[in-house]
Amino acid sequence: MTPVARRELPAAELIEHILAVTGKNPKRILEILSRGAFVGGASRFRWEMITATEPELAACLDQFPDAEPDRPFHAEKCSLILMSGHRGAVSLSREAASHKRLFKKRSFWDALLPALEALSPGYQRYSYSERADVYQVLLTLESVKEMLENAKLLKYSSIIEQLNYLDATSAELFAER
Repeated sequence: MTPVARRELPAAELIEHILAVTGKNPKRILEILSRGAFVGGASRFRWEMITATEPELAACLDQFPDAEPDRPFHAEKCSLILMSGHRGAVSLSREAASHKRLFKKRSFWDALLPALEALSPGYQRYSYSERADVYQVLLTLESVKEMLENAKLLKYSSIIEQLNYLDATSAELFAER
């Protein structure tokens, strides 16, 4: 059993947690706020029933970013890559994929990101949970082969095994604003 932790959340932070699940859907958000309870991931949130009007909520939602389909991809802002395939998905954080192996001049991140950028990532959505714009690329057989060869640069053998098993077909790139 996980111990219960209680803490006060500002309304904007609560709405941010709700946005991660609902997106900017004012009717759904108002319904959740009036219910007084919300489950997001492993967390359960409870509060006194909040009755707000759509204009009041709209003013609050204006402080959160919207999707920008015309926003270009900037590799230097990429913090996470989610590789998806026929056998699941593998999440690669910049931190984990940037570790260099002993006597290696570059990291897996240094090899992977330019290869994915060359495939012209297309804008998909804004992720409120990751606070990032999400771009997607479809992988070619050549790009998958190159990725698996460069996987030897990874410091963690468990990630190498996951990538080999994955049979990757696409990648989502999360670029922070």
